[in-house]
Amino acid sequence: MKHVIYSGIMNSLNIERSTRDSKYNMTKHWHPECELQYFISGNRKFFIDNQIYTAKAGSLFIVDAEQIHSTFSDKALAHDRILVQYDKQFFYESAIHLGIDLNLFFNDFRGMIQVPSADRPYVQGLLHGIANEVINKELKYVASVQIKFLELVIYLERLKVTGGRDFYRINPILRPMKLLMKLNNISKQTPLMWEPWKILPVISALTKVI
Repeated sequence: MKHVIYSGIMNSLNIERSTRDSKYNMTKHWHPECELQYFISGNRKFFIDNQIYTAKAGSLFIVDAEQIHSTFSDKALAHDRILVQYDKQFFYESAIHLGIDLNLFFNDFRGMIQVPSADRPYVQGLLHGIANEVINKELKYVASVQIKFLELVIYLERLKVTGGRDFYRINPILRPMKLLMKLNNISKQTPLMWEPWKILPVISALTKVI
């Protein structure tokens, strides 16, 4: 049985948090809106473009517009998840001003992303914040929804490079060095010179800032 915890609708976006405790299999389908699903707890199977994923706590799915997808029950039937459906054009202008290429983002990130346990309260907080704005529609709520959504986009892009928001705190010396090496590998700019005496001041500055 489905139980809706909250639900909100605004122009170009709707958000819902719900739980299920019984078998439910969705038919394969597509729609013009993009979709994001984040699993707070439980398990479920998720089909996207001929690939099947196993959803669990911390699993976040991004489905692009017109992308074939469906979900169906796993052995464990109960789950708690947040669903966001949106027109990506709604975020484009704000994203451009912030230097975010949403076409590239959706191309790179559609599918499943596993959010580290330490970061889950942060991600869940962003999604709850979006829901609160959509439901209550207070002054400047549209701008607030866009800001929170794009903050999630930035987090996911950083996650791909760093491995989590607590990246530096785990190992304040080795982690920043690995981050710089990753950034160097993906950078299209002039490569950094990997001489230890030159990067130690950078590592020191990073750990002090954090």
